Amino acid sequence: MKSFETARGAVLVFVLLVIAMLSAVMVETLNRLSADSVLASNRVNRAQARENAETALVLALRTLAEDRYETANDTLSDDWNSFPDPDMLQSFDINTADIGGTITDEGGLIPLNDIATSEEIAGVFIRLLTNTPFSLQQEKAENLCDAIRDWVDGNDDPRSETSPAEDNFYQSRELPYHCKNGTFDALDELLLVRGMTAALYFDHNGRPGLQRYLTIHSKGKININTAPLPVLAALPSDMEGLRAEEFAQDIDAFRRSKLNKDQLDDTGWFREELTRYADVELPDASLTTTADIFRLRVFGTSGTAKAGINVVVQRTAKPSSTDEDKKDVVFTILERWVDPIPKSLQTSATSDETS
Repeated sequence: MKSFETARGAVLVFVLLVIAMLSAVMVETLNRLSADSVLASNRVNRAQARENAETALVLALRTLAEDRYETANDTLSDDWNSFPDPDMLQSFDINTADIGGTITDEGGLIPLNDIATSEEIAGVFIRLLTNTPFSLQQEKAENLCDAIRDWVDGNDDPRSETSPAEDNFYQSRELPYHCKNGTFDALDELLLVRGMTAALYFDHNGRPGLQRYLTIHSKGKININTAPLPVLAALPSDMEGLRAEEFAQDIDAFRRSKLNKDQLDDTGWFREELTRYADVELPDASLTTTADIFRLRVFGTSGTAKAGINVVVQRTAKPSSTDEDKKDVVFTILERWVDPIPKSLQTSATSDETS
């Protein structure tokens, strides 16, 4: 009898062990199934987010195409500046939470390569550096401008005697490299130029970085209808400080109203519409009121996934192949990035190298 009870106890222990092992296997299996389900769901969400981002890009291009047909100038009151339009998304049955983004006119920025060839553009750049928010001393601003011009020009003759920035200087650095003597191919190439620091180039301590106000794409002209406030304030050569800031704010307030759009075709519109600035000295030959190059930053979401696209396009019109009275809008991609965003677009300064 005793041996029988002992046997029953052993069987019970064995059964319990088997149950425990099976339970552990089931738990592990369920965990793996759950993890696989989460991974599968994440993959689906990432794919859907990328698709939504591509949809956002198509809608942004559509917005720019329609604008090209409808208006003779480009201003901040145009539909592209308020992209995405909720009514447009609704017409395509798109959830407003699934896509988003911005469209900006590259032509409202200072054309970096033209600093080397245009005295007017160089003057605007120097005033941008000496005005707020950068507030550089005049000498430092002029030296940086000269260094940019030396970087681009095709000779080895330094423009500045106190801060020469030709090949001899760059070859004497701890990690030597050559002065390019050619145009900038990328905006962050500016970080190689003498006098440029990461703290000045990137956003730093709540102050926007210089990269926000420069472009390598636009050629020789600044769109007065879309230029950011600091660029507007740098346009007058006979104003500085608070007076230049007030000029920029007044220009901005007038150009943003849709009621004033028809008055913004000519670069000197403010002389008639804001008569107190009738005699202001601006680089008129370097101004425009139209745009053909835009930066599109769009994104798509799905669940917790988010995908982004950063693209620069050139918008042109050519005769229609189907209707001789119309024109087709054609877009040429000049730059395109998808997540992860390149370091050149990051906005935090990590170092502050001196010249």
